[in-house]
Amino acid sequence: MATNGFGRPNKHFRPPALPLPKDTTNLICLSENSHVSTPLHWKKAAEAMQCNHFDEVCSMVSQFAQVQTVDIQGTTLTVGQVTAIARRGEVKVNLNEAVACERVAKSANWVAEHVSRGTDTYGVTTGFGATSHRRTNKTSDLQTELIRFLNAGVIGRENLPSSYTKAAMLVRTNTLMQGFSGIRWEVLEGMAKLMNTNLTPKLPLRGTITASGDLVPLSYIAGLLTGRHNSKVLTSEGEEITAMEALTRAGISAPFELQAKEGLALVNGTAVGSAVAATVCFDANILALLSELWVMVDSESKVWMKRQRMSIEAVRGVERHSFPVAMDSSDITLMRGFYSVIYYNFTTFRSKRCFVQRIQPDEVFPFQSDLEPAYLKNYWKKEQFSRFLRW
Repeated sequence: MATNGFGRPNKHFRPPALPLPKDTTNLICLSENSHVSTPLHWKKAAEAMQCNHFDEVCSMVSQFAQVQTVDIQGTTLTVGQVTAIARRGEVKVNLNEAVACERVAKSANWVAEHVSRGTDTYGVTTGFGATSHRRTNKTSDLQTELIRFLNAGVIGRENLPSSYTKAAMLVRTNTLMQGFSGIRWEVLEGMAKLMNTNLTPKLPLRGTITASGDLVPLSYIAGLLTGRHNSKVLTSEGEEITAMEALTRAGISAPFELQAKEGLALVNGTAVGSAVAATVCFDANILALLSELWVMVDSESKVWMKRQRMSIEAVRGVERHSFPVAMDSSDITLMRGFYSVIYYNFTTFRSKRCFVQRIQPDEVFPFQSDLEPAYLKNYWKKEQFSRFLRW
């Protein structure tokens, strides 16, 4: 019987299954289709999830403490490296020219070629946003004007901390090295020189963070590169200097004249939000691991308390059930996937009833570890763990 022109579906009817794309290097997709790539890097994500949280945090902290030069080429930047650049002024930035220079130049040449042909390209020969219907052949002036009107932040007593600004410069440079933005290699080298001399522009604390890109704060980084008069720069000693003086100290002979697409390439990204998130993620992982370790330390102390009490009870002949019973090592099981805590809850001193409570890991810690008593005791003896606690 039809209803509103549509037949009633058969209860046994099932829509045909669509073939799942598979990359030959991807272990998550199961069907055969080798010509489809996986831009989200599912295999790498799956492999990253196999690690142990304790080992991952120790590796991140070691990378932060030991790195002397951060080599970037567009796809290998880590949270530990971003935090090292943000918080350790002696760490240098190196642009991997052998890997990234060719693709960056190819992208810039593509933009220049299409401009010379007279091709209309958004943000290159057109306005931005609501003015995209307008056309211009003054491509360099358009990029300069973009930076000028985005310099609309308010920098008063409070500005974005210099550590975040420097990290944002690193993240944006790393992104541009992927070769999709049409910016010249020389501009990226200028960014690296500024970072290596610890010269960071003053960025407004508020203004279009991760909206349509971190437009306002990133425009002040572009303002430094172009030598804008309103751009103020902070040195590692806290001295405030002009953009022109900062460029001179960094070994840059003259301000950059932005070519087609370069202003848009510098500001249309989320580098500021990503930089702040990376440093916060670094701290959060350490705090999460420490909270797990303090639970284990507390458990060990309660085991010691029970043993001491039992020895006293044996001498005095006191009945054990008249005291609240503390945790024993056999009562604690911390396994991969979930924590099981068995404890005795006496409603009164005369009650002998005991209850078992199971706590899921997501309700206790945002991160999971393979922490078992024996596993942890092995780590107590490791020098890297001692260094981690001292740090």
